[in-house]
Amino acid sequence: PKIPLDLADLISVAAFAAEIKALVPMLSGLVLCAGIDGAPETRTAQGNELHMSVNHLGHMLLTAELTKLLRKQTKEPARVISITSSAAIDVSPPYFDDIAWTRNKYNKRQAYCLSKACNILFSDYLALREKGNIFTAAIDPGPTVTQI
Repeated sequence: PKIPLDLADLISVAAFAAEIKALVPMLSGLVLCAGIDGAPETRTAQGNELHMSVNHLGHMLLTAELTKLLRKQTKEPARVISITSSAAIDVSPPYFDDIAWTRNKYNKRQAYCLSKACNILFSDYLALREKGNIFTAAIDPGPTVTQI
């Protein structure tokens, strides 16, 4: 079935995950690859900055909601692959303390970089928390030709 998913809307992400949980008994992996770049300052329905919501928060919530299905994979560890960017290393330190962009002047490049750094940190955290039950990787595909 076709299940709608809007990563900018955390209610949509939770609803999508609920549909998946109702359809399948387990998952062997997730590839977290949706993303945006260069958006003007925009707030989602939940008030989050758009880059952070689409590139990170939506993926993080989806993974959290589906972790139990990933843990049910018994033949080998399930996999959670996050597509990130080398731009993650370009994030300036002050922005880590303001992921909601409430104190700093908005900078769409830094918003993208911050969301990609959060992908890497989440991947590392998930690996530590799951202790080998779920394999994680944060991958930079290198230069790509896209419209974003």
